[in-house]
Amino acid sequence: MDWVYRGVYLIGDKKTGRITNVQVGDNVGRKHSLPLAIYLARGIEPDHRTLPWQEDIYKTPARPEKEKDQSDRRQG
Repeated sequence: MDWVYRGVYLIGDKKTGRITNVQVGDNVGRKHSLPLAIYLARGIEPDHRTLPWQEDIYKTPARPEKEKDQSDRRQG
C-alpha cells in the first residue's frame, strides 16, 4: 500500500514565522510531525504556505480568574 500524506497545520512560532515541523495526516487517518525540510523534499501537498498554524486550530482556552486566596475568606 502506498502512503499518501497531506499537510494539516504548521508547528512553530507564528509570531516570528519560524516553522519547525508540519503536522501531516496519512491515508489511514494517522498523524505525523515532519520537519519542514522533509515536507518540502517529499513534495507533500498542499503548499506549506497555505496551511494554518497549530495555535489557530488548537486555541488555548481562556484561564479563569484565580479564586481569592483562602486567607481572604476567613472572618475575624
